[in-house]
Amino acid sequence: MDSAAKHTPGPWTIEHPSDVTTQIYAYKGNVLIAQVMRGSGAVRPTDAAERNAALIAAAPEMLDARGAPNEAGGEYLDGEFYTCGDEECRASGGRR
Repeated sequence: MDSAAKHTPGPWTIEHPSDVTTQIYAYKGNVLIAQVMRGSGAVRPTDAAERNAALIAAAPEMLDARGAPNEAGGEYLDGEFYTCGDEECRASGGRR
């Protein structure tokens, strides 16, 4: 499996440059990853925008956490992790 990152590596940080903008940066603030609008002039309320920004900023760590078991020899199928690859094993919930 190709383990090279296909995204901008983390950590990603959240900054608030204005009352209506939340920005997510990588490389210690040198690369803008995303901008989330919030507050009275935005479509989304401030709390929803903050949660969205936090979710975006956590993406590299979430991807790393999800990828680790795959590298250990398992696989995700339909949201479930299995350490075996055949249909019989998956049908038994990973037990042989």
